[in-house]
Order: sequence, then C-alpha cells, then structure tokens
Amino acid sequence: MFSSSTNNNNNEKRSSFLTCSQEGDVCPLCIDFFDDPISLPCNHDFCLECLQMIRKERTNENGKKEAYIQCPLCREETVFDIKDTTFKDLKRNDDLRNSSEIKKVSFGDDNLDQELLLSLEKTQIVSVPRNMKLLQEYDAAIGKEGLTWVPEFHRGYINYGINENLVNAGEYMRLSNWTAMVIAPQDSPIGQLIYFLEINIPDTYPTEPPIINFTFPKINMDCVGETGFVQLDKIELVDITQIDAEGMVDNSLGKYKWDPSQNIVDALVAIRENIHMRKVCTGSSGLGQLSYV
Repeated sequence: MFSSSTNNNNNEKRSSFLTCSQEGDVCPLCIDFFDDPISLPCNHDFCLECLQMIRKERTNENGKKEAYIQCPLCREETVFDIKDTTFKDLKRNDDLRNSSEIKKVSFGDDNLDQELLLSLEKTQIVSVPRNMKLLQEYDAAIGKEGLTWVPEFHRGYINYGINENLVNAGEYMRLSNWTAMVIAPQDSPIGQLIYFLEINIPDTYPTEPPIINFTFPKINMDCVGETGFVQLDKIELVDITQIDAEGMVDNSLGKYKWDPSQNIVDALVAIRENIHMRKVCTGSSGLGQLSYV
C-alpha cells in the first residue's frame, strides 16, 4: 500500500508530466522525454531511437534500394541513403533536447518511471496525439492487415471512413471529416433502413469527442436533435444480450460517456445499440423517407 506522501508525489509527477506533454517536450512515439530529438522535414520531432525503429527499406522504381521514414503524424515520407542509419542529414533539435534535459532534471529522474507512465496511459492523463490516433483509426476503418475495431456483434452493420468527396487536400490530410453508415437492427420495424452520418473531428480530439450528425433518414431517438446532431451524453446504453427476436430491447443501462481512450467506432457502436431500443424502432418506422439535409 502506498503512503499518502507517495501518492502526493505521484500526483505531482502526473501533473508535471502532463504539463511537459502539452509543452511538446514528450516524444509522440515513446511518450517519454525526448532523447536526441530529430526534426523531420515536415517539422515533426521524434527521438533518434524512435525513428530508427520505424525506418524502413525498399527498392525504388529505378531498382535502387533506399531507406525511408513515413512520419507517424502526417505520413509525409523522407527518403535516405540505404546506409544511413543515424539520419545524419536531418536537423538535430538542440533547443528541444535542452528543454527536455531540463525537464528530466526537474522531474526528479533521468528516465520517466515506467510504472507511472503505464498509469498515465491507462487513466488517459496522457493522450495519444490527435493525428497519430486518427491514423490508427483510419487503418482500422479500411481494415489494414485485417485490423478492425468494430465489435463482432456489429460487424457488417457499421461502416465508416474518411470523406472521400473532399476536394481540399489540407482537410483530407488532417483527417477531420468522416462519414458513416449504420444499418438498423434486423427483424425490427426499421430493419430495412440504412442510416447515413457525418462525423467532424475537432482539433481538440480525443480530449473532446467527435461531432456526429445524422443526415438521412431521420430517426426518433432522444439523443438526436431536430437537425440530426447527436448529443453523445444522451445516448442510452443497452445490454445487447437482452435483445429479443425482433431485434429490440426495452430497458436502458444508463447514459454513454465519452473519454479520450475511446475511438470514433465506440461512439458509432453506442449509437447503433441505442437504435435497438423498442421506442426508437417503433418511433422511427415512418421516417424512412425524411432527411435532415
């Protein structure tokens, strides 16, 4: 059991590390203070060892072998000579290194305590950077290497991804605009309906949740406003094991609550499970031809 003084010390460390993370003294790959930080041409910084871990090799179109790194935050590629393992042509960020060294000393240890780091990650005091998290979600959405974050019960009934109709390349690269398709509960009064949604990712994501709107058709659900906007904290949670043969359930388990450890698909799953409520299915059966836009 920890003493109160130990708990107070850990709380101070958590607060200190959170401040360092927000000030940019923490590598977004290892989530630790920078060690020999290097700036990629895209101006994103990483530890030397972290870059060495994601360095890859390939044969280019001219048949010549080359090394490259794809930035985890923006996916811009940087190409190197195949023999270059220390990125000698890239800028060493001395200012960031000095700042990180000072923070290490003030933090009270040369290396971040791994048990504390694990605690920070689990409690989401330290969040994965926005773009890195969205790139992970993009990979899951397209099923890269078989990856999916959609629970088995909802597979085939929830599809989502980047809005491919964007003409603004900058917005596309920021992964801000997504679309989703949610199929209504089968065998229910609205089992033939497919709901289309638009999802906007704020700059403060994942601290703040995605902004979700139904576009077509309309739905009679307490968490959905007159314009189709979904108020996430009004989503009703259900026990899917209690869904009957008609694809519906009567009782709510409480309200949904977003936290930064969740993903876009978690919100979509909560929405689809709310649709299983009998009052939603019966109340929406006559709205199939009505649109919010």
